[in-house]
Amino acid sequence: MFESSQISRGIMGIAFFLTAKEFRADTLDNIGAFVSTTGK
Repeated sequence: MFESSQISRGIMGIAFFLTAKEFRADTLDNIGAFVSTTGK
């Protein structure tokens, strides 16, 4: 029981890390596009 909960927590952590990483990249792209659009 304890081991399976540890494994699921690890999977959740990895999934969260990957989605957060992609979200960060998307946010940076959006900010860059916004800045280049407003800068013109």
